Parts: sequence; structure tokens; C-alpha cells
Amino acid sequence: MIRRTAQALCQLALLASMSMTAPAWAQLPAPVDELLKKAGIPAESVAVFVQRVDQEQPLVNHQAKSP
Repeated sequence: MIRRTAQALCQLALLASMSMTAPAWAQLPAPVDELLKKAGIPAESVAVFVQRVDQEQPLVNHQAKSP
């Protein structure tokens, strides 16, 4: 399960790097969401924040402010 989660996060990073000018995703990209579902991890239990160091806007901001 941890391996699948790691794979999902790697895919998320790859997708984020490919969309440098796109607005931030509030929801997880579909491939990441699918992998989390397969691993039995609800998307509501995950917080993801991806931001390039040279940009102000995040590429992915999924529940990043949730505790």
C-alpha cells in the first residue's frame, strides 16, 4: 500500500511538472486519484501541495490547509 501511494505521489509530481502554467488543481489528478482508490486511501485523507520554487502559484493544492 505504501508503494502504491509513493507511485501515486511520483505520478503527481510528474503531472505537476508537465503543467507549469496551468492553474492549481484543487482536486487530485485522475491517475493519482485512481491509484489512491486502488490502495484504499480516500482522497479526503490526503493533502498535497506542489509548487515550483520559481513560481508563486501552486501547481496542485489539494486540502493543503487541512490539519
